[in-house]
Amino acid sequence: TTGTGDDGGSGYGSGSGYGSGSGDDGGSGDDGGSGDDGGSGDDADLLDDESFDDDRSPLIDGDSADFYDDDVVPQIELLIPDGSWDALLDEPLDYAPATFVWDGEEYGPIGVRTKGQNSWQPLDEKPSLKLDFNEYVQGGNFKGLKKVTLNAMNEDPSGMHERVAYRLYREAGVPAARCNHAQLVINGDDYGLYANIESVHKRMVARWFDDAEGSMWELADSDFREEHISEFEHEMGEDDRSAIEAVAKAMEESDPDDALDEAGEHMDLNAFRRFWGVSAYAAHIDGYPYSDPGDDAHIYLDPSSGLLHWLPHGADEAFTHADDWMEHGLSGVLGEACIDSDHCRERFREAVGDTLDLADGIDIEGYYDEVLDQIESLAEDDPRTSHSQSEQEDEREYMLDMIEGRRDEFEDQF
Repeated sequence: TTGTGDDGGSGYGSGSGYGSGSGDDGGSGDDGGSGDDGGSGDDADLLDDESFDDDRSPLIDGDSADFYDDDVVPQIELLIPDGSWDALLDEPLDYAPATFVWDGEEYGPIGVRTKGQNSWQPLDEKPSLKLDFNEYVQGGNFKGLKKVTLNAMNEDPSGMHERVAYRLYREAGVPAARCNHAQLVINGDDYGLYANIESVHKRMVARWFDDAEGSMWELADSDFREEHISEFEHEMGEDDRSAIEAVAKAMEESDPDDALDEAGEHMDLNAFRRFWGVSAYAAHIDGYPYSDPGDDAHIYLDPSSGLLHWLPHGADEAFTHADDWMEHGLSGVLGEACIDSDHCRERFREAVGDTLDLADGIDIEGYYDEVLDQIESLAEDDPRTSHSQSEQEDEREYMLDMIEGRRDEFEDQF
């Protein structure tokens, strides 16, 4: 990979969610959207709303690093006309046009839709949202971003899981989301505090890889088994699954070392163990290789190396299983093979050790304190949160205790 840890991103929400559709990123993931200055035919009437000027210009210059700066809590406002509002209540996973307000200036139309799985809520409650600046205007973007993800943190009373987890992934050299917090207003109503997470798309990939023209898939209840190959959700690039098929074929070998040797011809296993080491530290058991079947991850086929690389997402339930054994309870075939191999298991343990050293080196406890100081009062005052103040405090205390005791926990486990 190229770039430093805080240069890149992925990540976002948590699955297919309400009804049907791919859920988290929606569409192709290849910078998405119709980008045809008109959207679909179904949107034509919605785009005729008087709130949308004929001179469409959702193009906002600037550096996206400012938008994800740890020291700021961006203020985002959306104006959603009645027609789009009704459309989003009827078909919440389909984009509808809205106006984006930034620094007092209105830009539109942009595409807005809800997202999520178990945490999904409708537009009139506290929804997680996907914003697409390219949905209705060719080349539309916000500070170089074509999509923005706002997670409502409905399953994270701490309000901090994703931000801390993705910081660790990035610092470890794993392509993962840039993330801070933002406050959202819709049609003048305060929607409270959100996790502001960089979406996985081509521009994000370009921050981490020299060649961003490769293929990417989301693991959505899928694994490297023959019966799961068709379940990988294609996100961008050519949908050639030869590398996935080859890894699945390798996993059929009875000897774990032989299986991993063959898989290593198509996947960067060092990168996988680095990804897994951070996931183990953060107890991201809703992701691969712990979830059954595999979930909350993307794989990118890097054209430069011809190897598959791992990108995490859906880390809102990280830091919630401090006592789970990270070498047991595995569902992913790659993880199982690695633990059955003496060599690979030792390399995995080294990756966990590297993450422990990294967490100490960047003072992850101090980072926890910084984030808490920034958002605590905002979270308490959130008018739409489903978490009581005591639930927020209890979850944060559990998270901090877990971080403080992580080295001792792994020394006991290993």
